[in-house]
Amino acid sequence: MTFSKELQEQLDRLKLTLPEGDECTEDIALQDEQDAQVQTTRDGKTLSNGVVSIMAYLIGVPEENFGKTYKRSVFDELERKDCAKTIRALCAIRNAILLKPGSIVTALRGGVCNLDSIPECIDPAYFQYLSGQKIRIVTGSQIKQLCEYVITINNHIGNKVNDCLKLFPAWVNREYIRSLLMMPKGGKRESVQSAMDTMKDNANAYPFHCYINWPINRSDAFVEDPENYLEPVMTGNVMLNDRRFMILLYRINGAEFTDFDRVFDASTATKDSLTDFMAAHDGITLLVDCENSDPYKLCALFDFIRESRRQREAEGSAEDRLGDISRIILFDDYHTVDAWDVLVDFVRVPVHHEEVERVLGHKSLVDIAMTAGACKDYYQNGTRAFMIASSDSDYWGLMRALPDAAFMVLAEKTKFSQEACRFYDDQGVATCLIDDFAGNLTKIKEAALRRCVEKHINNLITVNLFDTLEDTCDTLRLDMSLQEKENFRRQILRSLRVDVDDSGELSVKIEE
Repeated sequence: MTFSKELQEQLDRLKLTLPEGDECTEDIALQDEQDAQVQTTRDGKTLSNGVVSIMAYLIGVPEENFGKTYKRSVFDELERKDCAKTIRALCAIRNAILLKPGSIVTALRGGVCNLDSIPECIDPAYFQYLSGQKIRIVTGSQIKQLCEYVITINNHIGNKVNDCLKLFPAWVNREYIRSLLMMPKGGKRESVQSAMDTMKDNANAYPFHCYINWPINRSDAFVEDPENYLEPVMTGNVMLNDRRFMILLYRINGAEFTDFDRVFDASTATKDSLTDFMAAHDGITLLVDCENSDPYKLCALFDFIRESRRQREAEGSAEDRLGDISRIILFDDYHTVDAWDVLVDFVRVPVHHEEVERVLGHKSLVDIAMTAGACKDYYQNGTRAFMIASSDSDYWGLMRALPDAAFMVLAEKTKFSQEACRFYDDQGVATCLIDDFAGNLTKIKEAALRRCVEKHINNLITVNLFDTLEDTCDTLRLDMSLQEKENFRRQILRSLRVDVDDSGELSVKIEE
């Protein structure tokens, strides 16, 4: 296998010195200065790592890399999902076999044991977990050829991988993700042996020595284009950040990734402003002007807060802990979007709804109600720190009325003028622009969509099934006993089905 001169130079610089034999060192060297590059773009945004954090978990990247290179919150969340934990266990066992075939064979032959009893090579906890999921990699004490174990693992991954694709945001091509986790022709001994040989000879071309189906013989699969980037050409870890990963993933599949807004995160200055405020205050009340704020962007902000809190707790710095948002008060009226109704399921903070009636149809009173609510919270509950989620500058009057309280404004830059930002800065009021916080918002968007579609359909369907049955019996002049009617009702409830044709039209059918 040959590499381009440029790629070979990059790989040589990154390559670890392998010990004699076929075993790769488990210590991952720090990336060189170029690969640990500035994760910041020209306009100050940082590069997100939500997608690569999910991918890293699934392929078995060691836990100690979460909270550093990848999101610790992603690791903790996926540890609670059997579909993800199963794939991680299978991939981790496969990685060990591909990286340490000689050591494993020696242990198996010398001790007449099996894969699940050589902890120096493979963590037995993976086998124990898989056994609980009714997945067996080994049977008895019979020694197999290692490629046969890999074939068994590949089959299990193929059976389970589709359950994991929903973990990725909807804007990611999930078939491309699926192809990374699958070994090509993974049920054939010759193909598996070829993959083992390739990884043994090129272990450092794989992220953290974890197998993915990546064309390592293609230089363009490692070189990122320079557009909108600080460095002219970047090579190295293909899973360093979401931008690089998505560009290269689409490229190796003969496509082009163009949805770049998805792979950027808020600037360091924005993040620091938020964490500084939360580090200085506790028992914060978040007041949300639902007419002037976005529920999805607010959820992304909470994702960042959770990640920052986990990272600080992991570092064990008690004096650097973030204060808590003790509750959220939503001020809205019937004009606001239904997504606010599902926010409570995602932010893990007590949420109170304050629906504000309108005296005149064209005039909202949300800002007045929110101002009164803040004063009430200040005087009755003793709250001394507030976040105001709104791009409306009218709340300066509230801040003047409560000079002893601390305020932070969570605004959207598309609705928040630079003059307002400079004014608040001059007055010592902290601001945070929430537009660019990156988060996996697929869950809340899909939940909001499901709830809204369900509500709309239920509003259209105002039929009582039992009344319809009675009316139909009368229309058809059917003489049915009460027992016959009851049996037919039960039959309808069991066999009622809603069909959707290619044009989206709904129809109801009662199967025989």
